[in-house]
Amino acid sequence: MCGIAGIISANPEHRNKIYGMNDRLVHRGPDAGAVYVDDHVALGHRRLSIIDLSPAGSQPMWSSDGRYCIVYNGEVYNYLDLKRELKEFTFRGNSDTEVVLNVFIKYGVAAFEKLNGIFAFAIYDKIAQKTYLVRDRFAIKPLYYAHVNGALIFASELRAILETGLVSRKVNKLAVIDYFRFTAVGSPISIVEEINQLPAGHYAILENNVLQVNRYRELANVPQIEVGSDYETIQNKTRDLLLRAVERQLVSDVPLGAFLSGGIDSSSIVALMAEVTDRRIHTFNISFGEQEFDESAYATLVSNKFNTEHSEFRLRPLDLLEILPDALAAQDTPSVDGINTYLISKITKEAGITVALSGLGGDELFAGYAGFKQFKQLNSNLLYRVPVSARRPIARTLQSWMTNSKIKRMFNMASYAEPALRNIYPYFRTSFDDVTLSKMMPFLEVKSQNLQQINLAQIQSYTDPLPFFSQFSMGEMYGYTQNVLLKDSDQMSMASALELRVPFFDNDLFDYVMNVPDHIKLSNGVPKSLLVHAVGTLPDDVVLRKKMGFTFPWEHWIKYELAEMCDRSIHNLVEQGVVSNEVVDLYHKFKKDIHFNWVQVWLFVVLDQYIAKLGLSF
Repeated sequence: MCGIAGIISANPEHRNKIYGMNDRLVHRGPDAGAVYVDDHVALGHRRLSIIDLSPAGSQPMWSSDGRYCIVYNGEVYNYLDLKRELKEFTFRGNSDTEVVLNVFIKYGVAAFEKLNGIFAFAIYDKIAQKTYLVRDRFAIKPLYYAHVNGALIFASELRAILETGLVSRKVNKLAVIDYFRFTAVGSPISIVEEINQLPAGHYAILENNVLQVNRYRELANVPQIEVGSDYETIQNKTRDLLLRAVERQLVSDVPLGAFLSGGIDSSSIVALMAEVTDRRIHTFNISFGEQEFDESAYATLVSNKFNTEHSEFRLRPLDLLEILPDALAAQDTPSVDGINTYLISKITKEAGITVALSGLGGDELFAGYAGFKQFKQLNSNLLYRVPVSARRPIARTLQSWMTNSKIKRMFNMASYAEPALRNIYPYFRTSFDDVTLSKMMPFLEVKSQNLQQINLAQIQSYTDPLPFFSQFSMGEMYGYTQNVLLKDSDQMSMASALELRVPFFDNDLFDYVMNVPDHIKLSNGVPKSLLVHAVGTLPDDVVLRKKMGFTFPWEHWIKYELAEMCDRSIHNLVEQGVVSNEVVDLYHKFKKDIHFNWVQVWLFVVLDQYIAKLGLSF
């Protein structure tokens, strides 16, 4: 896992900015750094050595004929399988980077579909004067770019692009709406006006300063796989795919561990790791004094069962206050989530671990959230048999009277003609509704754009034939999972130069499970029963306990230990004209426990800190 950067420009002053960009990414790759500059391109790379620690794995890496150069960030887990297809190539080392480069040389853009892993990379064709930017199908590894002033500038982090001074530091107002609506900014825009995100499963080609962005794989376009209806057959196949996914992701030439919260997902990954490796696993957990948030007893139970070397860190409010400035500074893009990942990544790295496996994605893949059942119930709800012309006025009137955000969302969903994914899913992940957003930011056209609805409408032809739970999984993949969970996992783990691997996001596993019928995923009404039965070795106390989630006691901390910071940040945003005075009233309601939650408050704090840190203007 590494950091990449590049500038394609005829202007030598532009290309010389690559050195500052590369320095800005040193935390992503502290093991080595190198730059290549010619009359057309400047490419930079920071290396976190994982596979093939020798100089043969160094980058920028050139093809044997000197035509192609790659800067690469990620891991391709099927690289050994692909290498066997490349018998005509002579390899200088054992890195997956060299395999990716040669697969591209052999297959061209068709190579991208063959890669099973987490990656973002650029390939420069020196003879044809073409540059390719590529991102994995789940958007696990980041890739930002700006095409301005006759230059294409790209990097693993938005901040590295800003480092060049070639892009204005102006906030994208549409992105601010997206941020407050969904707690993060989704593709293809970013929080900075002139910087974009390359979408998941896409590649871009720059030729003669013309940039074309193309899709090589639509995640929602899953292949039809005949899974049948026999539970035991599906369970066994799921188990085989899980074991294979974990086994592939244990390939590493450096120390490897796992996050273990004590929930089903992380416990499943540890159980599978113990089954496919003889090495003793090092697991990591954060515990709390607040019992309603503490899962450490379950983590210890799992650790004892699978004989892991277990490290537990007890977090006190004062500890959070001490690390919070660094954690917020590590955010390359604003998000209310991720502080937990920052802390456990830091602890894991300090223990000498360079690669860690995470249970992220288990809920999204195996229908672990309440929203899955609710979405299916909505699609059989008699309410939608009432003509929308009669239903919508009533729903919208009632919605305008409500103060509870959940009830407001319910009436919003009732106003649509049908409970299609594009209409329903965004409301499961909405932080502020449009009415409140319009009051908070009256100077913006809040209702003009809803990026999640636009993106989901574009994939409707793929999602409609899927089982209802798989449809909702796709909503998660294109929404909260991609834009919050995966993005935070990358930026917060890489802040400590820790490579975080997510086995549930394996191509083969994902495609298969998306074809599994709903009743198999929710056998006997038990959430994630397919995962539990496929793993087969989890302690009953872990399986049957109430779902908690890996989070901190924010509500208490915001009201007390962090109250001063919250007050200051909210007033800063009002003074800068980012939000209206309405926000101050909302904050006061929260402190009085009137239908307001901690996420809504923390959104303002994070944005204020982020704007100040990066010197952005509104």
